[in-house]
Amino acid sequence: MQLSRQHFGSRPTMTKLCSTPAGAVLVATDMSKNRQEVLIERPEVGRRRRMTVMATRGDYDGFAEQLLPLAAPSLSGLRQPATITGPLRTGC
Repeated sequence: MQLSRQHFGSRPTMTKLCSTPAGAVLVATDMSKNRQEVLIERPEVGRRRRMTVMATRGDYDGFAEQLLPLAAPSLSGLRQPATITGPLRTGC
């Protein structure tokens, strides 16, 4: 997350707006303690993949191996569990 000094109306914004790069892979992750539900959308129309990544080193390594061959920029969004209430987190 990048801080911005831009103003929205009469109050400053907390984040910097950035557009999605053309051809980017979108990765949405629903975080939980023991497993993460991941949805990967490739730039091709209709190409989505759903994965469950357990909270183990082997599963995290396997998830990274799934993303590497895509050879495209990626944009990730993380949703925290209900016990850590907050908005969707994205990185630019």
